[in-house]
Amino acid sequence: MPEKVVKMKIYILVILLVILTAGFLALRYVKIDYNEKNHIESIQKQKKKDFYFNSFTGNNYFNSWRRDKKNLVHTVKWFFEKKKNFNYEKGDFLPKNADLNIEDYRKIINSDKDFIIWIGHNTTLIKLQNEFFLIDPVFADKIFFTKRETKVGLESDMLNELFKDKKLNILITHNHYDHLDIESLKKLKMDRNLYVPAGVSCLLKSESKVQINELNWWSEVKIGDIKLTFLPAQHYSHRIDQAKNKSLWGSYLLETVNEDKNIFVGGDSGYFGAYKEYGEKFKIKYAVIPTGGYETRWYAEYEHMNVEESFEVMKDLKAEYMIPVHWGTYHLGVEPVDYTGYKYNLLFKENKNLENKVKLVDFGEIFYL
Repeated sequence: MPEKVVKMKIYILVILLVILTAGFLALRYVKIDYNEKNHIESIQKQKKKDFYFNSFTGNNYFNSWRRDKKNLVHTVKWFFEKKKNFNYEKGDFLPKNADLNIEDYRKIINSDKDFIIWIGHNTTLIKLQNEFFLIDPVFADKIFFTKRETKVGLESDMLNELFKDKKLNILITHNHYDHLDIESLKKLKMDRNLYVPAGVSCLLKSESKVQINELNWWSEVKIGDIKLTFLPAQHYSHRIDQAKNKSLWGSYLLETVNEDKNIFVGGDSGYFGAYKEYGEKFKIKYAVIPTGGYETRWYAEYEHMNVEESFEVMKDLKAEYMIPVHWGTYHLGVEPVDYTGYKYNLLFKENKNLENKVKLVDFGEIFYL
């Protein structure tokens, strides 16, 4: 190839790269039309029937009440734009670790008391009427390049020892790496059953000896005296080894016979109208709600709710108590890892009654039901 032609191609390539880079940088200054009031009003207009609609097209799963309209351009803009400045003493509001040893946990597990223990991020251990549930077990020090900022509340080795003669029901909310960590699942050696959203079981080849139950939205399963229901959430699924929305996502409801200790266990979700439907349809006393990764709002509101919205969820569910999770562990959003704790404490000062309803528990702390 003539030298002049080669040089010309290089010049053109350089010019294209300059134009492309300038375009990406220009996106930083493009304003996105987002209004919190309009956002809430649009949620109030969502139709109940859409929460019961078939969520599968034959190829992909989707949220029938609202589609996510973000694309690669939005992601590039979010990456390059100037981020919000968070003015507070960062690090002062991280969850602590409960001062309990394995014998303390053994006593409570073998007692007749029901409880919720937040282990970290979305990982939660629940005992309800002699049945045990472990939600989204993740013990990893890193999720991709994001390191764990705080110590796990209960290590996998301790759980194996505590449950060596007991069965554990593991609930997975969706396939994102901070909720479905294959290496963490491999560390669990006790007798266990797995409950996962539709389309997830193909990712669990390492769990070939474990009973895996795939669930669609509104699927019901009886586990002892507990009725487990898989419910819609406003989110999405995606992994390197599974294309976007090839598997489902959702939340769980644990119902007791007398419905006096029903627990709503939230998977990642933006705020949407179905929470009000759940509050009308079910008698919910406790709500475990993921509250993190919600900044920048125009970009993240579809899949993650902020602190203010979590109060709306608690109200919609008619729950008496809420435990916020999905914060204080990995820095997955724009906001600092302890910002959710800061925001709740700020709101507690404005309304003392909230502190009686919203429980900011520490990792490994036993919250009795």
